[in-house]
Amino acid sequence: MAVKIGSARSDERGRATGGAAGDQKRGLEVSTQSYYVHKKGWRVLRAKSVAAREAIAMQMEAACASDLIGYDQNQRETLRKAVEPYGWDIRKLNRAVETDCSALVRVCVAFAFGRDLGAGVSYFNTTTMCAQLLKSGQFEELMGAKYTASSAYLLRGDILCTKSQGHTVVVLTNGASAGSVTATAPASDVLGARLLKRGSVGEDVKLLQEALNALGFECGTADGEYGQKTEAAVRRMQTAARISADGQYGPASHAALMAMRTDADTETGGDEASGAKLRVTAAVSANIRAGAGTGFAIVTTAKRGAELSCLAKADNGWYCVQIPSGTGWISPKMAEVIA
Repeated sequence: MAVKIGSARSDERGRATGGAAGDQKRGLEVSTQSYYVHKKGWRVLRAKSVAAREAIAMQMEAACASDLIGYDQNQRETLRKAVEPYGWDIRKLNRAVETDCSALVRVCVAFAFGRDLGAGVSYFNTTTMCAQLLKSGQFEELMGAKYTASSAYLLRGDILCTKSQGHTVVVLTNGASAGSVTATAPASDVLGARLLKRGSVGEDVKLLQEALNALGFECGTADGEYGQKTEAAVRRMQTAARISADGQYGPASHAALMAMRTDADTETGGDEASGAKLRVTAAVSANIRAGAGTGFAIVTTAKRGAELSCLAKADNGWYCVQIPSGTGWISPKMAEVIA
């Protein structure tokens, strides 16, 4: 079966500008099609987080299915401005708007991460977007013909962009040789990848709900929808962790929840890392991040030989450590337990 991609392509007349707002011609303006190799060649960007890839693909599918989104390069920002107040969720769009290929991908990515990764660049288009997304630390670029000239190893949620100014699309189905990454990815790589708040949906929300219920912060059925009960449970967890109780699940809340989950394991004989001392073993210094993974922002660094107090250990082996500003996370490749 051919791999499917989605993108904003042209207006209802096959032109770049001048059409009416909204999708006037299904299958032409914003739509899906079979994978193809662009004449300018593809660059392939993949979000490091499984949850982010799924969110990007889900939003592109919503855009392709909507009659409210059309194509017009002169009105390309009207979609983004319309959905930004709703967390860039295309499903909440309530009026006819326009976009173009890169502006649409920008919205899909903003929804996935809960923030606009295109902010700060003077003009986000196919010339600048790869550099901007890679700069965020949330994406990696896949090199070689197996990715750039074939669909076999592509994954749902991958972003393809031409090597020079031209076009960008989102992959909507896995390639034949890609395997099922979502099915095998550990929960620690999914939960915490993006900001979750009222209205968020997805596998990461379900994992959050399951973790909250397991720790006694009851939020009802783990259905993958971040509603009032989930928000209230997150507030109770935040209060217990003595962090800002805003009801939104961001990096600080993720660190707190991972620490609580590990503490619960310790009480039943699970994790010996809590309360241990660590020594930094990196060649020069180690990055201390806001969450348990390289996709999280660097909050500080620790020099080789520095000793850190370990508060908890995440499922993927990362250590939660005490730092002057609060807590952070260090890779097990950069530190060792000494006491």
